[in-house]
Amino acid sequence: MLKCARLPDDHFGRYLRAGGWMTAGSLAIQILRLGRMWVLTWLLIPDYFGLAAIAWTVLAITKELSDTGLNQSFIQHPNALDKPFLHTFWTICLLRNLLLALMLFILAPIVATAYANTNLTMLIRLCSLTLLCEGLTSAGLMILRKQLQFKVIKLIEIIAQIGGIALTISLAWFWQSPSVLILGEAAIAAITCLTSYLVSPWRPRFHLDKTAAHVLLGFGIQIYLTELIMMLTFRIDILILGKIAPTSDLGLYCLAMTLLMALVLLFKQVTVQVGFPTYAHLQNDLDQLRNLTRKSILTVLPLAIVAFTLLVLFAPWLVRLLPDKYTLIAPTLRVLTPAGLFIVTSTLMTTQLYALKRLRGCLWMAILRLAVTALLIIPVYRHFGIKGCCLAMVAGTAMGMITIWIFTAHTLQWRLSRLLIDLAPIWLSLLAGITGAAAGFLFNQQLILQGAAIPTLPWTLGLILFCLTQLIYYSRVLPRPPRDSQTRPGLKTPLLHLID
Repeated sequence: MLKCARLPDDHFGRYLRAGGWMTAGSLAIQILRLGRMWVLTWLLIPDYFGLAAIAWTVLAITKELSDTGLNQSFIQHPNALDKPFLHTFWTICLLRNLLLALMLFILAPIVATAYANTNLTMLIRLCSLTLLCEGLTSAGLMILRKQLQFKVIKLIEIIAQIGGIALTISLAWFWQSPSVLILGEAAIAAITCLTSYLVSPWRPRFHLDKTAAHVLLGFGIQIYLTELIMMLTFRIDILILGKIAPTSDLGLYCLAMTLLMALVLLFKQVTVQVGFPTYAHLQNDLDQLRNLTRKSILTVLPLAIVAFTLLVLFAPWLVRLLPDKYTLIAPTLRVLTPAGLFIVTSTLMTTQLYALKRLRGCLWMAILRLAVTALLIIPVYRHFGIKGCCLAMVAGTAMGMITIWIFTAHTLQWRLSRLLIDLAPIWLSLLAGITGAAAGFLFNQQLILQGAAIPTLPWTLGLILFCLTQLIYYSRVLPRPPRDSQTRPGLKTPLLHLID
């Protein structure tokens, strides 16, 4: 039986170290993907990105319709590294993906007819290649994830991204077609599959153990509906826009969303991929779970606020790197950015419920987010165009964020008064940032009268005051770490000292 690495007493230190590898690897991957997107914008037209987005959405929906939460069950269960569990987990994943690939191949013409575009038939059928490769991938990657060994996982993902990007750009150079986008993703899945067997000594065997299957699927069934609705909340905009908007508008919106999600995924990799296995080890200790949640929020949320504010400031400069036909991405990205911050803020309080098997809050968050987005997206798009679609996403994610924070705080027995005190540095920094933004806005009004306005002045002043307040708090209010810290030399990061 494989031994699961036990978390040491310094849970937050382990969390932070694993998060460091996850963040560094994810940053490298997102840079590679953004570089690929930048090259492809010079080779392909916006319509191709819109068609590929519809195909990817169909693939995602198909996967979620059959997702019984196997990955979450594997991470959460303490005996998941027993051989019966491992072989059963891999066998179920393989059978599921084989059935999904066959389903996509059969249903592709029906979906293409619904969207009145015959090109979608081939695109959706090509997506089945990705499913086949994912089904054959070794469960050794899940073992590494459960043990928080993200260094190897991210190295594999970087290698796969480089190979997939090289293939995608090479194909796009000679063959201007939306198919190259799908084939590139399939290549990434294929390389990941091959390398997964090189880094892990475990070898799969086709085997179904009834007890293991019951345990794996038992918890998975509980999160099936939640995961399905949460997936729809991130795809409902594309599904609706695909019907009411031209593919060029859809392509521009999807590219703006790609830029935003590149930043969102950097934070989600830490809060979800690292947070879930860490919280799962603490599921029987509510006090430690609440304490780790507090530390995680104090570490991640200020960084997220700064990062998304910078994205608003520099969106026009980022878009200048793209061809002129993509200039509308800049205002779209600025309106959409708050949605990204709300998503990251929500994930900071979501994984705890998965670790505790209390998913009612996640379900309500998904339902409310989906309902608000679906109700608003059509009327606001007709009045404001692509910006209206962004406003609908912002409203939906804000509603979901409020809901999940209420449920998780109640589950962790985190009273409102205690929560406000524990997260005081964030509230004070936000107050300082808002004050700076208001001062910058008022000063800008005077400059407008003189014909010398600076559009980014409110954002800049708000960001500076927010950062200064954070630094003052961490340098003067929090106690210094003890000299006999048990953190390993070379891993004593300022953030770990400040939070501890």
